[in-house]
Amino acid sequence: GQGHQGPGCQCVHSVYIPNKVLILADGDPSSFLSRQLPFLSTLRRLEDQATAYVCENQACSVPITDPCELRKLLHP
Repeated sequence: GQGHQGPGCQCVHSVYIPNKVLILADGDPSSFLSRQLPFLSTLRRLEDQATAYVCENQACSVPITDPCELRKLLHP
């Protein structure tokens, strides 16, 4: 994968959102993040593509694989 250099991450980094947290999860249930943040196990990768979820107030959006759709969601 492209990690933090992919188009989805570039989109997130291009938008100023106070107190924004970006978590890159690899889907490994034994990883440190998965053990510390159990809700990560409910978030799925779609069609073997990098998949974004925008979470706010303990609720997450539907999965997003298109950077343009992600940008729209970040710019309401």
